Amino acid sequence: MTVVPATKMDIEGVLEVERSSFASPWSEKMFVSDLSEPFARFLVGKDESGAVIGFAIFWMVSGELHLLNLAILPSMRRQGYARMFLNHMLDEGAKADCELAFLEVRPSNDAARRLYESMGFEDFYIRRGYYTDNNENALVMMRRLCRKSEGT
Repeated sequence: MTVVPATKMDIEGVLEVERSSFASPWSEKMFVSDLSEPFARFLVGKDESGAVIGFAIFWMVSGELHLLNLAILPSMRRQGYARMFLNHMLDEGAKADCELAFLEVRPSNDAARRLYESMGFEDFYIRRGYYTDNNENALVMMRRLCRKSEGT
C-alpha cells in the first residue's frame, strides 16, 4: 500500500471504503470538506493498481492531533495497513510539534481498541451517547507524542 494525500478523484473510492466499514458512514460532502480544510490531513492508501483500499483523516490544531476517521476495506484488513496509517499520522504530528494525539472509538470495537493500545494510546474519558446510530458512548483515547523539537 502506498499512502498519499487524497484528491477529489479519490472520493469515490473513499466512499466505498467508508460505506463498507461503518453503520453510519460519512457523507460525500463531509469528505470533500476535509479536502480543503487547512487543519486537515486527508490520506488515502492505494494498492498497486491505484485503487483506494483505505484512508485516514486527522486534524492538527494548537499542538494537538485528532484522528477523525480511519478505515480499511474489509477484504484488506489484518495486514498492517491501519497501523501504517497511524504511524504516518503520528510521525506527521511529531514533525508539526504536536504534543498530544486523540481519537474516539466505540467501546464495542475491540480490534480497533487493541490496535490503538498497542500504539501507546490510553483511555482518557468517555463521551456519552456520542454515536448517533445507536447512542453508544465513545471512548476517547490519548497518547503523548515525541515532538520534533524534543528530538526523536
